[in-house]
Amino acid sequence: MPAERILAANGTTGIEEFITYSGTNTAAALDDWYQELGFSSDFLDIGNFTAQANLDESPSESSSGPLFPLQVDANGESSLGAYEEHRATVLSAPWLATLTSPLNIFSPGLSTQNIVLSPSFAQTAAETQALHYYKTHFPTIMVTKNVRWSTHMVMLRHGSQTPMVMHLLIAASLMNLGASQHYDADICSAARGHSRAGVYLLIEAMNSSAEPDYLNVLTAFFFLYKYMAEQKNTNADAMIQFSHAVCEYVKRYNLDTLCTKSLLSCISSTEVTARVCLPRDKQECLARLIVWIFYEDVAASIRGLGGLLASHLCAEPEQTNEIYQCSTTNLESAWGPDYPESEIVDDIENGPILKFLYEVMMLYTEVNEVCRSSILVGDSDTIEAKLMKLEERSRFLFRLTTITTQPRSRLMINADYMVSNFYALRIYKFRCFHCNGVSAITPPEVQSSLTAILQIAQRSFSVKQQSQMIERFQWPLFIAGIETSDGIHKEWIRTKLKKMRLSRAFKRILEIQDKTGRRVSIPLVRQIMCGEGTALTGGEHQPLPSMVDGSVCFGQLVEGEA
Repeated sequence: MPAERILAANGTTGIEEFITYSGTNTAAALDDWYQELGFSSDFLDIGNFTAQANLDESPSESSSGPLFPLQVDANGESSLGAYEEHRATVLSAPWLATLTSPLNIFSPGLSTQNIVLSPSFAQTAAETQALHYYKTHFPTIMVTKNVRWSTHMVMLRHGSQTPMVMHLLIAASLMNLGASQHYDADICSAARGHSRAGVYLLIEAMNSSAEPDYLNVLTAFFFLYKYMAEQKNTNADAMIQFSHAVCEYVKRYNLDTLCTKSLLSCISSTEVTARVCLPRDKQECLARLIVWIFYEDVAASIRGLGGLLASHLCAEPEQTNEIYQCSTTNLESAWGPDYPESEIVDDIENGPILKFLYEVMMLYTEVNEVCRSSILVGDSDTIEAKLMKLEERSRFLFRLTTITTQPRSRLMINADYMVSNFYALRIYKFRCFHCNGVSAITPPEVQSSLTAILQIAQRSFSVKQQSQMIERFQWPLFIAGIETSDGIHKEWIRTKLKKMRLSRAFKRILEIQDKTGRRVSIPLVRQIMCGEGTALTGGEHQPLPSMVDGSVCFGQLVEGEA
């Protein structure tokens, strides 16, 4: 591996500004490098933010290959090309106004002087501010946990000395920030540079003959999922191949069994794969990463992109449940004696609602699995029975969402958006099983789910941390908005969809439904969500190439203006 250079992060410099690369020479150097390896320049261009995309360009022959086919030379050397320093661009960053001293937001054991990137990367304020954004805002979009003691901080502490992890962490953070600022070109350019560097190091790690570092590789997977999910348009083939690569990596090293194997079984087992036994804290961290990557893969599969890891885990529900149970004590193990007693109590209080979310995500996977195969007559009833059973078993959590007490506890906040995801699942399942677009009457359970989502969202958006709650409600609002027939509700939802890609898809789907008088089928919804499917001819849905059977070639779907 190339020598690593520790980059000193001056926590007091540039706090009011966000300075990024211009990225021009960086991109040129990487394009040359890809061509030398025999790949098209956009082979790993999962973050191409050019102003205009050439969607008609024919892909190269190599574009249909796997996402991670590269071999590393005997010395493990990497050559990313020269990353040159460029004149800084000053951007406005509204979130910076809310920051306190950056020296006060690091968790125990992590110093601002300890961040490692590739030696060819000269640190600018872009990296410093990306880390500040990561430590203050980025985690709050996904979790309600005290950021100081969150899994995000565990990942930062563990990966701070690993360039692969840090590049992809910064890329995901910058892409999320860039998306919140209408895909600012400079922020996205900086994110693109880090994503390319991180992906190459990830390829090295996956192909290396050295002892695998499961935790760092899975952490890199997680941040790459987050990065790709925030792109303006989705490179569909890249996402599918990435999901396949993640699933194959988990299966190759038996990570789903490794993180649940007891020390006693490791000692007594004669299997070669079982002789590797991780300490308890690493087992629990590995389990947490698998669960979180599973959630990201489920979200991708809803858009028709991947879901292979989700399918693998759903096929072994008992083992997957063990993985989830192992993950629940991760924070106490990771922080050790520093972990406050109040946080332990908080984890116990929120245990039931977090388990509920896990069960909901498993049911999303079941719906997607049925839809991938031929839908049988009894499939809808079977899944509906499971939904009803989960709802009955969790009725005390549902009741929390009807309580109007303010301010709301973390448990109530979690219940609000996690129960809303259950209601969204019920609508999604209904749309999936009416994929021919017929004008079926909305059943009572779907109508009540629509009403519940709107009521919970309206109350949630009127309290503190409104922006974070809006982020968490994007999917429930989207699926409710394309199902409701109430024009006022549609308009209110439109104003709350802050993700540009989702907002564009919402507008386009409503246009199609208004013109045809039919529900847009879920396959077409998925294509529109990925930036495709914008044409209508003669009142019918324009046929589009499949994004699942490989007919859309890798590298063809680059980002640009819709």
